[in-house]
Amino acid sequence: MKQLNASFFGLELSVSNDTLMTILLIVEAVICVLLVALMIYVLHRKKPTEAQQELAAAEPEPEPVPEPVPEPEPVRESVPVPVPVIVAEPEEEYEWRAVKSFMARYILSDDDVKGRYGNLKNIALGYERIRTRVSFKRESFFHRREALLRFFFRGKTLCLCLALDPAQFEGTKYHVEDLSELPSYADTPCMIRLTGSRKEKHAAELIGMVMEAYGIPAVERPAEDYYLPVQSEAELIEAGLIKMVKVRRDPNAFAHMSEGTEAAVHREVAAAEPEPVPEPAPVPVIVAEPEEYEWRAVKSFMARCILADDEVKGRYGNLKNIALGYERLRSHLSFKRESFYHGREALLRLFFRGKTLCICLALDPAQFEGTKYHVEDLSELPSYADTPCMLRITGSRKEKHAAELIGMVMEAYGIPAVERPAEEDSLPVQSEAELIEAGLIKMVKTRRSSSVFVQKEEGAEEGKHE
Repeated sequence: MKQLNASFFGLELSVSNDTLMTILLIVEAVICVLLVALMIYVLHRKKPTEAQQELAAAEPEPEPVPEPVPEPEPVRESVPVPVPVIVAEPEEEYEWRAVKSFMARYILSDDDVKGRYGNLKNIALGYERIRTRVSFKRESFFHRREALLRFFFRGKTLCLCLALDPAQFEGTKYHVEDLSELPSYADTPCMIRLTGSRKEKHAAELIGMVMEAYGIPAVERPAEDYYLPVQSEAELIEAGLIKMVKVRRDPNAFAHMSEGTEAAVHREVAAAEPEPVPEPAPVPVIVAEPEEYEWRAVKSFMARCILADDEVKGRYGNLKNIALGYERLRSHLSFKRESFYHGREALLRLFFRGKTLCICLALDPAQFEGTKYHVEDLSELPSYADTPCMLRITGSRKEKHAAELIGMVMEAYGIPAVERPAEEDSLPVQSEAELIEAGLIKMVKTRRSSSVFVQKEEGAEEGKHE
């Protein structure tokens, strides 16, 4: 048996192996007893005693606290969305009326009225820096920014308004009217009705008074002929010089009153633009349009002729006089062109391609191949199938060729020439804004990529749009 020597607090101990093992077993047994006692204590603390259980049973259980009931949300009454109701307008309460422009009234007037208008216009333009502007209702004459004169119609009577005080002519030979209460004539309140040659003479004297009051000197200027041939109302509607407006059928709405300023106001409304009746419509839905759209100006034949230079106007006037110098030839002016008929046969057509005046004739283009007449064939275009032979009038030589071709057309149809005095269609140059206001240029919204109103230099598609 081995002996182990150890010192414990200065004491020398000698322990054998058997003794050491016994000590270890005793220590282990004590540890196990302590662990078991600890577990029993813990379990005993967790388990309630009988007294505690009886006390717990005697106490009443607390009543459960009711959960708060959420207040109901107020019920919102649904407001019905008003649905527009389209009510059909009784047809007997409305009618279509023609609103004639100043130019339309002038074209429809007799030769005496046109003569008075032309004479007074030449007198007014015979002064320094006087310019004219034609609107839908009237023609105004300006010196710089001052409006001095205005022509307009009341019914079939041509009237002239001047920048003079009407009060100074009371009791004189000038029987003028005072329009100073009308805002559109506040700057030219002195009105005279041009009912005859005597009133025309008085108007010329009044024009001289206006120019003298503003210190405007006279200048030398050749007189021009402003005569325009009579056209039908259907042609003027097509040209945009007469507008059709839907109005209520009221017999007193446009009655002409005989006396007073109120009469002037009612007559002014009747001669200008009757108030259109708004038609009921459904709720509008605004849809944003993409930027691929743009506004483009579509010029009529008359607008292109007015904007053309004097050489083009001269060629147009010469060829028109030649065509109308044959028996029973009549002209018809549409928005795009001017056509010449004999009976119901279309023989000639004048129109523009860009700034070039062109003429189409009722001839076969094939017969002019290899000749001096450089014509083009438009027979594939339905609108020119009866006049397929086209010639571009780019100079005096082409004008001479066009005159010869017109003679060939009349000879082919057996139409004799007649004696007819030549007329001068003198049209003063106007701005595009004035022509838009007069209805001779239309603003059309198109796609940017669209070529509907783009005039090409060459090609059949160009002819279709012309």
